Amino acid sequence: MSSRVNQKREHPPLPDVHAHNVIAEYGDDAMVIRPAPNAKSNLPFWARFALMNTWLGTMHLSVIWVLTSITFLVAPASTVYTRLLALAALAVFFTLSLTELGCFDEPIPRFGYVFTNFIDKMCCNWFPIEVILEGRKHWHDHGVGPRIVAYEPHSLLPLGFIAFVTESGLLPKNMAARWYVCGTSAIFRVPILKHLWGWSQTRAVSKGVMADIIKKGATAVVCPGGVAECMHMTDNGATEVAFLNKRKGFVKLALEHDVPLCPSVGIGQTATLDFYIPGPPLFSHKAVEKFARFIGFVPLAFWGIMGCPVPHRRPMRIVVGRPVEVPPQQPGEDAASERRIEELHRRYVTALTELYDRHRELAVRELGCVAPKKLRIV
Repeated sequence: MSSRVNQKREHPPLPDVHAHNVIAEYGDDAMVIRPAPNAKSNLPFWARFALMNTWLGTMHLSVIWVLTSITFLVAPASTVYTRLLALAALAVFFTLSLTELGCFDEPIPRFGYVFTNFIDKMCCNWFPIEVILEGRKHWHDHGVGPRIVAYEPHSLLPLGFIAFVTESGLLPKNMAARWYVCGTSAIFRVPILKHLWGWSQTRAVSKGVMADIIKKGATAVVCPGGVAECMHMTDNGATEVAFLNKRKGFVKLALEHDVPLCPSVGIGQTATLDFYIPGPPLFSHKAVEKFARFIGFVPLAFWGIMGCPVPHRRPMRIVVGRPVEVPPQQPGEDAASERRIEELHRRYVTALTELYDRHRELAVRELGCVAPKKLRIV
């Protein structure tokens, strides 16, 4: 695909986008949406740094909060007053964990919308992030219809998901409010993080939640590989990992509801954070994997700028491909038969790999993305 802007108007006109972003034709049949040159925040660096810590640092804060409270609670030297304060701190933590504050309401509460609108736009400019949608005619004709967008890789954290939330403005206006990101339920146990993502139209991933999104004519964005991919990031970033060979539920859901399945890749995402995952010689991979299944997420440490949770300012390109061609249904065959699931899954994996191969070199050359040469399917 050529990176030059196509001067011909053989396709439908480009859709409208938010004022802080710009849209242009990309190659022969795609469009690119990126932050406008003048869309940089007027906030000083320290303020933006603090807000980015709010976005991701709540994970670290929660761990410190709970461990510190428990330490003071059980320490022999603690006084009765200290133990009462520790109990109060734990009570506040779990109360915030259970309180929704309208993060799953529609429409979103005004205070939640204003806060996340500001943070989401700033996050997209932080890296920065740009989005490419392949197939302009498809998005023009069917942009607001129901579909499943299967995004890979998960990496340490799927930070590219921020491009799909309404407030980022990196989707055309006519379809931005109809996209819902489906993430691991673990983030909805963390105070503040739960509310930030909930106000940004993120939902806990499950078959029922995705089915509800599709039934109301909206788009469900999911990372099929999920946090399991973290356990396969053992080659020091030599390859991107997509844990897909055993992940077929999203394919079955697309067939059951007769909706398009679109592959999507995030290029440059893995390089935005450094990390450490426990393993040999201290622990075996199997032990870590069992513990991860028990607690619902992979035990790991991550950091970015100056050892903080703030990601490195390295560009990302998010690409959404055309819908995968669905295998024909034979007479008397179920819509989600085993044969159709296997075939559509195979076609999706092929389309995803080709999408990464097609855009990886361009993203490195045009944006300076840091991305491995190969997407490894496990």
